Amino acid sequence: MRRAGVARFLYQAGGLSAPPGRRLPPYLWAFRATVARGYLGQHRDNEAVMRYLSGQARDIEWIVHRAGIGSDGPSKGVLERSGRAISIATFGDCASYSYRLLSDPAAIHTCDPSAYRR
Repeated sequence: MRRAGVARFLYQAGGLSAPPGRRLPPYLWAFRATVARGYLGQHRDNEAVMRYLSGQARDIEWIVHRAGIGSDGPSKGVLERSGRAISIATFGDCASYSYRLLSDPAAIHTCDPSAYRR
């Protein structure tokens, strides 16, 4: 990406992937260890990417959206960046949020989930 001159990019990881240097809240960890156990390799891959970005790619403007995607269907509202809460969103709502996120300078070098605006 450096050689191609990419200015900013978004990586979408799953909401059950722990951000670098932090642990998942107990309820998400329990869900990951039981119901989502079949996706452990995917979560570990996402965590490795986030560790690399946070440690080796500070010179690139990256954003990680730790999305909770549940289904397709009609919009359930507007997603916002959240440091704590995570919503299970529709594909369209996640796509809309991700597009807006790319123009948010405060989101650069973050690995946050998203939650529906209350």
